Amino acid sequence: MQDSEAQKNFCFGGSDLVKMLNDYMKGSIDAWDIRFSYSQFKQKGFTIYPVVSKVENIGFDIDATHTNVYNRYKTLLDKTDKKIMALPNEVVLINSFVKQFQQKFSVAARIVSKVKTFMGMR
Repeated sequence: MQDSEAQKNFCFGGSDLVKMLNDYMKGSIDAWDIRFSYSQFKQKGFTIYPVVSKVENIGFDIDATHTNVYNRYKTLLDKTDKKIMALPNEVVLINSFVKQFQQKFSVAARIVSKVKTFMGMR
């Protein structure tokens, strides 16, 4: 991706996305998620992250392929019997949520995760 405006917009979903995409294109990383992120960006799509989730990502351990790091993505696990979820018909970006999202995927958050990983935290 050469266009600086497109790069800026792509980084809306995470400050490391352009680097990851370039690394994937050079063949230095093998990650499905960067391809998904780029496709989603091109289609002007969004990912909805739950505050309380029905699933738990258990792929953050020493045996993981790409994620043997501190798990900064943990969400509360919904252990209720609720099975029907409702999504809005229209996506509306709420500035305070956008800011929280961008903080979670910022350079500072990645540095803190690396320090916690180095310290052996999970």
